[in-house]
Amino acid sequence: NYIHCEHLVDVEGYTGTREGTATYAQYLIKPDWLLPKIPDDISYERGSLACCGLGPSYGAFELMGLVAGQTVLITGLGPVGLGAIVNARARGAKVIAVESFPWRVDRALQMGAAAVLHPRDPSNVSRIKELSKGLGVDCALDCSGTVAGQRLCIDAARRKGKVAFVG
Repeated sequence: NYIHCEHLVDVEGYTGTREGTATYAQYLIKPDWLLPKIPDDISYERGSLACCGLGPSYGAFELMGLVAGQTVLITGLGPVGLGAIVNARARGAKVIAVESFPWRVDRALQMGAAAVLHPRDPSNVSRIKELSKGLGVDCALDCSGTVAGQRLCIDAARRKGKVAFVG
């Protein structure tokens, strides 16, 4: 929860520059107490992929309490959305995804998604409800960053369902 702190470390005050503070920089500057050690047999590239591709959905699923036997909707299957499939399947959840790019659709199915719907299909809400025993999904995670994806998450969630936006 460090990103929500009101009193972050002043990198420029320590280093004299803002260099290394952007989240898409090749190298980031963070306080050492915040950074977990990457095991010696894992490269920096793979370690950063785990944080970037898996981290957002891991935190969201923790907060939403996603557990085995529940159904989750994931909209947008870029690196974060595909990482969300990994996290959801590891928790034993059924995944319904929404994506239009054929390669990502195929990859999602290979990774264990029960269904992948096209984002422009006007029957998505009713199809999602059919796939979730008529109730809607227990949890929904938008990884697309689009208004349409966010709206679908809200509309497809069951009563008292949980929705998170990480896209």
